[in-house]
Amino acid sequence: MDHRVGPVETLDVRGGLIELGGLAARWRGILLPMTSFQMKSFLLRSSLVMVGAAVLAFGAGCATGSYAYVKKTSDGQRIEMPLKNGAPVNAKQGSIEVIQAGMLPSRDATKKEAVYAFAFRDDLNVVPKSVRVDDVSGEKTLLLVDDQAPKLTKLHWSGLSRGFKVTDSEVEWLTHLDNEMRVYRFTIEQPDGRKVVLYQGWSIPGWLKPVIRQAAGEVPKGAAAEIK
Repeated sequence: MDHRVGPVETLDVRGGLIELGGLAARWRGILLPMTSFQMKSFLLRSSLVMVGAAVLAFGAGCATGSYAYVKKTSDGQRIEMPLKNGAPVNAKQGSIEVIQAGMLPSRDATKKEAVYAFAFRDDLNVVPKSVRVDDVSGEKTLLLVDDQAPKLTKLHWSGLSRGFKVTDSEVEWLTHLDNEMRVYRFTIEQPDGRKVVLYQGWSIPGWLKPVIRQAAGEVPKGAAAEIK
């Protein structure tokens, strides 16, 4: 059943057309449980359109102003992440600023997987010795990216994790219905051995989790009979 009503707009995002209707949207055949207004806000506040990559620090609420979110991480740190308009601001230290942290469907549309995507910018263009990104949101630290030969392209580094299926225990948090704050630790080792450590938050609203789960292979309820 097609839940779209009214005129349909299309946006080309990561090689897949997003169709916007009055009550719902579709991307790569996935029905997105959001209105056109929600999808447009989602795209405007994400890095999907700007750099063709993951949702970056998308806030779940409509709060305005600046405040902080406090979270204890798996490495025992008590992190205070500044928020602006409900979303974590980009973590920054010296010339280095995190510009992307989050999850998105695999670039290969034939794969029912989701990957983590990360990126930072170094205005001094110093090529690091290594870059490591860990998920420190839960009780255990999860290594996502370990780049031992990083490169900068136009001041930017980017990295992807391996693909995750919806059934993988590492992404069990996607089954939770509530809004969630995930925290990723960037460890950037400089040529002189100095390590820059940055904690970047990603605020994911509950309504976005089913979208990611479908991209990672979950069959929507009611669709099993159609597939047969």
